[in-house]
Amino acid sequence: MKASMVVLILLGLAIVGIGSLSTTGCLVNRRSEGYTCETDADCDDRVCDRGYCVTAACPSVCTSCSVSAKTCRIECGSNKNCGAVQCPAGYDCTIKCSTPNACGEINCTGAAGCDITCSGQSACGAITCGVQACKIDCSNNASCGAVNCVDSCACDIQCANASCPTTSCPVRGGLSCTEDGTTTTPCDSGSQACDTCL
Repeated sequence: MKASMVVLILLGLAIVGIGSLSTTGCLVNRRSEGYTCETDADCDDRVCDRGYCVTAACPSVCTSCSVSAKTCRIECGSNKNCGAVQCPAGYDCTIKCSTPNACGEINCTGAAGCDITCSGQSACGAITCGVQACKIDCSNNASCGAVNCVDSCACDIQCANASCPTTSCPVRGGLSCTEDGTTTTPCDSGSQACDTCL
């Protein structure tokens, strides 16, 4: 074999080797400066982890969520009976229970806030709110179980057909935070004294 032919073969092999190295280089996972951050607020729908915005999974109870904004939507109905529902700690939850027995007991004690709609008959079990705002819509006859929001900074309950559950409402200045200040009407944070959320 002529020396010139050997040189050409070796040159061809070298070019192929360089090409494969450059292709392999494209597979290296490099951090992009466009995803640098100091806090979660610097990331769109990601979380800040060790100086970079990274994707994070929704808590399993959420039908959909924004991890960075700490919002969680929980939908329970004919396609998914949820049983007991607990809003993830620190999240602002929207909970929809749309069919009979869609939700069991609902626990919002660690939530940043809860907006709960019980629209099916007997859609929700007992509801316990935490210190943050709690809004509850019982839009069907007997759609909500007993509600305890006595510790909430603001609590509002709407009831259909005057069929309200047993409720424990916040108390301010010796008066119950209800529509008329008595314990026989739904919780209402309408007056300034009854809405102490920051």
